[in-house]
Amino acid sequence: MTELRIAPARTRNELTTFLAIGQAVHPGPKPSVDGLEHELATSASTVFLLAWRRAEAVGAGVGKTSSVGDAYYTMARVPSACRRAGVGTALLAALSERARAAGRGSLIGRLREDDDEARRFVEKRGFEELSRECPVALALARFDADARVLPGVEIVSLAERPDLIEAAYEVHSIALRDVPVGSEAPSATPYGEWLAETVEAPGALPGLSLVALLDGKAVGWSGLAELAGQERTAENLLTGVVPEARGRGIATALKVEQARRAREAGFLRIETVNDETNAPMRAVNARLGFEAEPIWLLVRGPLLAARK
Repeated sequence: MTELRIAPARTRNELTTFLAIGQAVHPGPKPSVDGLEHELATSASTVFLLAWRRAEAVGAGVGKTSSVGDAYYTMARVPSACRRAGVGTALLAALSERARAAGRGSLIGRLREDDDEARRFVEKRGFEELSRECPVALALARFDADARVLPGVEIVSLAERPDLIEAAYEVHSIALRDVPVGSEAPSATPYGEWLAETVEAPGALPGLSLVALLDGKAVGWSGLAELAGQERTAENLLTGVVPEARGRGIATALKVEQARRAREAGFLRIETVNDETNAPMRAVNARLGFEAEPIWLLVRGPLLAARK
């Protein structure tokens, strides 16, 4: 069998191939090539790998520092015609080396609950289910809700108030601590990386990323970014409220205002995902008309030995 070669995707053509493999395995919205280039330029831990046999790309893998524990976020994608030939294992081994170089001791990734072949693959390599993730989507053409007026609460965008960017990051960091991911709460990425993703990336939407002010103080945050590969679709990055301001309807007000503004800006759909145990936010989304999509599993496992 022809030797397999694993190499980083760096050129625009290679990144286009990387995205095409991901689309072939799991169709749907994906980052753009511009977005991948921006991420490589702003995140030292991120890598996009391609697996090659001669001149044919037969697999793709992404690796980056995870927000959960000591894990390295890893996804290996192999088209069905190229499976059972060692491609996925080779990609995971290469990504394990990247994880070691980044000082990480485990791998974490996602797979569709109904992808039995992928589940068997990771289970054989020591991966275990960490949590179940529930994606939902809101069709903005059917969304019909008036802006919510809450006493003492003002909702503004980062485009309107760029002076609130650091305050938004602080709210994001605090709220993230209470987002359930199995038995561990995720931690926020460093400010510079969050800024690059949320405000400066090609798909960033500062005009639709909102901060809630309670008596002038930032207490709520809802980020939004545009997804490529599907017409006018946006992804909610996180909606959260600091503990002392919860129970006032601020999260719902942020979601409603974001949906209203997104529809006015010409977007057709907003996607988001919640851990199965995050009952409060799942209830908010259900009330607003978000509809369930196929479940994803978050799995975690050991680093693989280096390829010989």
